[in-house]
Amino acid sequence: MERMARNVSFSIVLTFLPLFIVYPFNNFALSLSEPTSVTVVGQGFSDKSTVGPDIDSRELLIGIEGRIGNTKNPSISSVKKNMGDKIRLLQVPFLENRNQIPDNKVVFYTKTFSGAVYITKDAKLIYSLPKSHEGDSLGGWVIQESFVGVSSCNINGEEKTSTKVSWFKGSDPSKWERDIPAYNLVSLGEIYSGIEVKLRAYGNNVEKLFFVKPGKNTQDITVKVEGNDSLRLNEAGELEILTGLGIVKMTKPIAYQYKEGKKQYVNVAYTLKGQRYGFKVPNYDKTKLLIIDPLLASTFLGGSDQDYGRQIAIDSNGNIFVAGFTYSANFPTTLGAYDTINKDHDVFISKFNSSLTNLLSSTFLGGSVPGSSGSGWVGPDAEYVHDLILDKNNNIYVVGKTGCSDFPTTPGAYDTAYNGGHYDGFISKLDNTLQNLLASTYLGASASSFFGGIDSVHSIAIDGDDNVYVAGQTDGSDFPTTSGAYDQTYNGGDEGFISKLNSDLTNLLASTYLGTSEYDNIDRIIIGNNGDIYGVGSTMSSAFPTTSGAYSTEMDGGKAGFIFNFANDLQTLLASTFIGGNRYDGAQGLVLDSSGNLYVSGKTESSNFPTTPGAYNTVHANGNDIFVLKIDGQLQNLLNSTLLGGRDTDTGGFVTIGSDGTVYVSGRTASSDFPTTPDAYDRTYPGTSCIYISKFDANLSNLMASTYIDGDSDYRSDKIMALDSSGNIYVVGNAGASFPTTPGAYDTTHNGSTNDAFVAKFDSNLSASGPIATTGLATSIASGSATLNGTVNANGNFTTVTFEYGTSISYGSTITATQSPLTGTTAQSVSAGLTGLTPGTTYHVRAYATNSAGTAYGDDVTFTTTNALTPTVTTDTATSVTIDGATLNGTVNPNGASTTYYFEYGITTSYGSTTTVTEAGSGTSAVSVNASISGLELNTTYHFRLVATNSVGTTNGSDQTFTTNALTPSASTGLATSVASNTATLNGTINPNGASTTYYFEYGITTAYGSNTISTSAGSGTSAVSVNANIAGLSESTTYHFRLVATNSIGTISGSDQTFTTSSSAGPTVTTGSATLITSESAILKGKVNPNGSNTEAYFEYGTTTSYESSTPSEDIGAGTSSVAVNVTISDLISDTTYHYRLTATNIYGTSSGADMTFYTAIVYVSSDDSCGGNIPCYSTIQAAIDAAETESVIRILQGTFDEDIIMDQTYDLILSGGWDSTFTTQSSNTVFNSLTITGTSGTVEIENIDLQ
Repeated sequence: MERMARNVSFSIVLTFLPLFIVYPFNNFALSLSEPTSVTVVGQGFSDKSTVGPDIDSRELLIGIEGRIGNTKNPSISSVKKNMGDKIRLLQVPFLENRNQIPDNKVVFYTKTFSGAVYITKDAKLIYSLPKSHEGDSLGGWVIQESFVGVSSCNINGEEKTSTKVSWFKGSDPSKWERDIPAYNLVSLGEIYSGIEVKLRAYGNNVEKLFFVKPGKNTQDITVKVEGNDSLRLNEAGELEILTGLGIVKMTKPIAYQYKEGKKQYVNVAYTLKGQRYGFKVPNYDKTKLLIIDPLLASTFLGGSDQDYGRQIAIDSNGNIFVAGFTYSANFPTTLGAYDTINKDHDVFISKFNSSLTNLLSSTFLGGSVPGSSGSGWVGPDAEYVHDLILDKNNNIYVVGKTGCSDFPTTPGAYDTAYNGGHYDGFISKLDNTLQNLLASTYLGASASSFFGGIDSVHSIAIDGDDNVYVAGQTDGSDFPTTSGAYDQTYNGGDEGFISKLNSDLTNLLASTYLGTSEYDNIDRIIIGNNGDIYGVGSTMSSAFPTTSGAYSTEMDGGKAGFIFNFANDLQTLLASTFIGGNRYDGAQGLVLDSSGNLYVSGKTESSNFPTTPGAYNTVHANGNDIFVLKIDGQLQNLLNSTLLGGRDTDTGGFVTIGSDGTVYVSGRTASSDFPTTPDAYDRTYPGTSCIYISKFDANLSNLMASTYIDGDSDYRSDKIMALDSSGNIYVVGNAGASFPTTPGAYDTTHNGSTNDAFVAKFDSNLSASGPIATTGLATSIASGSATLNGTVNANGNFTTVTFEYGTSISYGSTITATQSPLTGTTAQSVSAGLTGLTPGTTYHVRAYATNSAGTAYGDDVTFTTTNALTPTVTTDTATSVTIDGATLNGTVNPNGASTTYYFEYGITTSYGSTTTVTEAGSGTSAVSVNASISGLELNTTYHFRLVATNSVGTTNGSDQTFTTNALTPSASTGLATSVASNTATLNGTINPNGASTTYYFEYGITTAYGSNTISTSAGSGTSAVSVNANIAGLSESTTYHFRLVATNSIGTISGSDQTFTTSSSAGPTVTTGSATLITSESAILKGKVNPNGSNTEAYFEYGTTTSYESSTPSEDIGAGTSSVAVNVTISDLISDTTYHYRLTATNIYGTSSGADMTFYTAIVYVSSDDSCGGNIPCYSTIQAAIDAAETESVIRILQGTFDEDIIMDQTYDLILSGGWDSTFTTQSSNTVFNSLTITGTSGTVEIENIDLQ
């Protein structure tokens, strides 16, 4: 028999993979335009043809409450910064998508001051982050977030606001939307099991809130970011989203839980893996709700587009209406960069309260489809607003021009179809809430005209019968006129027109041209005292119609202004006159006084423009000057006329009259020497064209007030100024980032790019009035407290109110009035409560008020505090009693002196412990006080009382008691021990939790148990104790269930179910195996034992005969029911000797032995150099070693290569062990037999047990 042994070697390769002043925002205005679909694919882009128009937050107007502060005033700059910080906290609502965005994947969206956020029905969040156009053709960047593994969600708006938002887009009324729902919060529902996501938007950021329910895993949250270059974490723990236009940051996340009503923060950090992020929250209470809050910070990527305020009017309730137009940003259709440079713009109309602190409603008005002329020229897809007026019912009319063929019109309107050409005029009527488009019509000619078809409505007026008159300019030969009208024939070039419609805009009652074959334009019309029509404009034709007896019937220069008077049927030109000199002049503003005289404003380049003696200024300065003139209603006599201006270009676009007959003119100036008055709001030219407002007396002889305003309004006749019933002046325009705002205004932050619209309010003198303060008598005077009183008139400005007080007229201390800050124009009561005063002491006090115009002080007033008493104390019942804590309660009346308090407590009336000393104030009425204590013993009675001290003395409250709670015991079932065939010991642990507790074990062959051990006491301690019970009478080889049950006065608790199996009565089963790793001195004996269910010990017997002479130590192999391997190394053997051995095992049922086995201890060495490291016998070939070996010999072979043909011609029982080192002490490499051929020359070759080591 041939037997060779083989050593097996193996290796384990382990690869380890490395595994984001709060103002109540009740009113919010958005101008909406019609975006394209939301197809979010790809990366960045800059081709604007791939995007469509979008809503734009810059259509929010910057409201300014009160008078604007001077930009050079450091206090105003400081206020502006502070309020800019606060505006960022303003909550911005989400709007429900009702087809404003045609792509129905968008469910909600919002526009912050710095970017748009869209929420799709498949739980994607799309951020459109605009960038200023300056220096970059790309308008911004689009980033998308999605929740990995989430394809749908249950999206709902929460916290519905009272914001009024309307959307009049296109010509189909069925697609208009009114009262679009707006929400402060949007919930995406449970995007993962037990994890809800909600979104909230603020002035310039977006907040995602993850609500993780108890027991749920924060590691389920995985958010994928697309459209960016990469994600990274900075040293501050912020998540940085890298884009081609900059870095968008998410602040370091915060996480918190509420415990006993208090917010407690826990550690949280972002985790990153590629383009995905999640959160790591190492330790928190998983039994309570966890909230994770990563905030999309930065101001996005900055910038927004242009907004222009152009018209202003005031309703009978004092509300302010402003209108203008805005350039729209684009709705993103791909991720990455986009281009917001867009030539179209839309009209906005917004309504403010009189103090400009609340935006009450706002709407967009416009179309999106460019109109075209017969020649195929495509219009500009844009709207401009040129006038705004309110009727006697406070309905709003706006007029202007549009280049859109789908501008919204109403059923039955006079003209519902775009007429062609570059622009059509429009007239639109809305209700006072801006929620309903009551009427809307086009007004214009076709495109086959002198300049390709431009019709523009510049002015509107309403007569006593609610008929609507409009005027403007047309170059259309087929502009609509009516039978009998003054001029029904187009004369060529740009020509003026006047049209009359009914109030519903359904009928054109009258319409006429007014002009010549050259340039003519009408800028403004008004209704005369007799219902007739007055208007002004400019002409370049000396043939412009004038009437006999008019003031001037000849044109002297290249362009002249004109004033006309029509009968209300537009059939008769009652009067018409030129107004101008030897150069270029134009009339732009017009107003009628109570005597029927007219005031006209405009611009003149003429050195001989007519002025009157005694006028404010009769000398032309340079370039364009402003003129203001007064003429009688028959247009025959120039009553007064003055010039106004500096050395550069000045225009007089609008004029109006105050209730006292004073004359106000507004417009635009580029003159650094424009005349201003000493007390004016701003006398410093801002360095570029700006708005001015000037005030004259009725005779135009005295410039009563005049100021610069660092804003602009570049259309020649915009109605940028309005007066309220109190004579306050409101101004609208557009301005850059340096424009000053006032605290408390609706919007104090410039929202981007070059221009934002603004609204400003001035007093009638164009200056800022200081407040008026009065100090009243102190009330509620006690030993340590008093109430200070006074009155303040803020004079219409944002005003802070403070009291200063002290024991002398130097005062030394201040306190802000409860009512501060104030606005308004009447005296208002103010007060402040003082505490901490000294008993029996006289104090001085006075009120003072501060606004942008200065500070006013009230008179000094004194009061004397009363003498003090010791505090009055009551100890109340303890609450919130737990096993180790309670809340101690009481009341303290400081009786007018500064008072502190604490609670004493302990298990006796000696107490021994106290709470922290705390201030109770110095009032004169009882205040509730409390203190929470902890670390108490279970089920223990405690005494406590309240102690209070002031400068007069100390008072102790009465003694009260409470007893801490006990708990049900805790029980843990352990493992059974000493298990035999019919007995076992059951084990467990119990914590009595402070109450007397008994226990027992229940056991049986099912979980119904059926048997109990004797009930035994476990004491009443507060720590775990070990318990056990012995049971007998069990069946052998049977599985039993058992559990520990513990009971105290609070309740009963059961431990978990455990099992054990009894043993059988059979002895062990034993098998003796083959010996291995045999050397000349040692061997490993092997075998197997089955304990058959009883505790069993095993050992080997060995020796040179079957009597054996030695045995190995006994080994405990347990009480299982399957075979267990037993391996033992024996040593100190005799070389070249045959040994007998067997395995023997013993348990309580007997002893069993395995079969006798043998092994031989001979070793032979092989090394090619015949040295064998000094070991003998030594051979230089394997063949020589085999020939010399005896049966059962071990042949150790030096590591290396042996190229031999080995012949085996007898029966062998050998072990070939290769790979040994030079000293034959370590087997250092594997044995490899590259070829082994066994050939039989005759008879049968029998091969068994080939072992290669």
